[in-house]
Amino acid sequence: MLECFFDFLDESQEISVRSIPRAIYLYNPKKILFFMLLFLLVFPKGGVKIGDIPLTWGYLLIGIVSLFALFRGCWAIQRSRLDALMCLLPFQIVAGATLFIYGCQNMGWVISFLISFFFLPYVFLLVLSKNIEQMDLNFFIKIFKFGVAVISYYGIALFVYKQFTGRYLEIPLITTNWGDMGILDHGKCNSRGIVSKLISTYNNGQLFGISLIILLPLYCYVQKNSWHKLATKIALILTLSRTAWIGLLFNELAYSVLVAKNKRKGLLNLLIMLSLLGGGVMAVLSFYGFDASFLLDANLGGRRAQLELLDNASFLPQKPFSYIAEMTYLGVLDSFGIIGLIAYLIGLGGSVFFYARPGASKVRICLMLGLVDYLFISISDGAIHYIPVLAFYWFVVSLLARKNLDIEITS
Repeated sequence: MLECFFDFLDESQEISVRSIPRAIYLYNPKKILFFMLLFLLVFPKGGVKIGDIPLTWGYLLIGIVSLFALFRGCWAIQRSRLDALMCLLPFQIVAGATLFIYGCQNMGWVISFLISFFFLPYVFLLVLSKNIEQMDLNFFIKIFKFGVAVISYYGIALFVYKQFTGRYLEIPLITTNWGDMGILDHGKCNSRGIVSKLISTYNNGQLFGISLIILLPLYCYVQKNSWHKLATKIALILTLSRTAWIGLLFNELAYSVLVAKNKRKGLLNLLIMLSLLGGGVMAVLSFYGFDASFLLDANLGGRRAQLELLDNASFLPQKPFSYIAEMTYLGVLDSFGIIGLIAYLIGLGGSVFFYARPGASKVRICLMLGLVDYLFISISDGAIHYIPVLAFYWFVVSLLARKNLDIEITS
């Protein structure tokens, strides 16, 4: 029989939870971290489908590791992570009440929503709190840099391969969900006229761009190889996603101001990078026959109709939950009313600004910037329902809550 007790330790601001007797100690932490990054960052879409619901190896691994963490004998919660969860609690109450009172229209979207805003936050901020606090940060940075480089170079190679062969290379159960085999070429909204987007292992250009934008500031800081950083930014350009382009531009501007050590040199690097990005975008548009209307699309990439949600906004939710539309804030407003939107902004924005403090380290600033980047591009598309966006977001929030973020930066 397990007896649990909580120790509130003022000096460490930590809540310890110990089970007596101890459960079985499992796994090598480095191996688990390696496989989680492998199947969440490098191969996030590998898996199968249960009906229309994807079961990816990465999310399955999160579930298994969480269960072991719960029962292996001892875990601890940092008070700072509890504060982040408390910020999210009002939105969870509004969303839970909406589902309880009005029900839902599509169970698949509901499951996705519950995973994104109930399961993942509690996993990364509660269950795996001690694991993330004690994680070998230098080992994480090493495999993180490798993973981002892999998806960037593979994405570029796959983009070229698709233009020449007319089809995407699919590796079942690894780069592509078994249930999605054969639909990448003509499905998943991966075409811009006659040209196909860069999708890497994410099966969708927009999703790849949004996911990578969250990680980009940290990657640019810890990755000292300029060619690898350039390849990642080229990959973002080749997604042909305006959302990714806007996010990349916003990140470059903010990074040069907040992270660059030498502001004058940072400004020069910013001007050079903006010139390269602008030239790269224009070259891509010219090569594929797009004009300026592609950048200034009056239809907002098919999202213009979502602006009409503003006309029907209510203070309280008034209908069954359907799904969160691409333009995230409008989607939340439509599903949960004005009160839900306010709670959402507190839940996700509070996780960022709660950790803002004078004299923060560059690593901490990069993590915060990644979250701000995501909140910014969510005006256009937050991909809330899609794997692995919210897994990245809540992991970064939990990593940001670490007391020690000292790392060794190597080339």
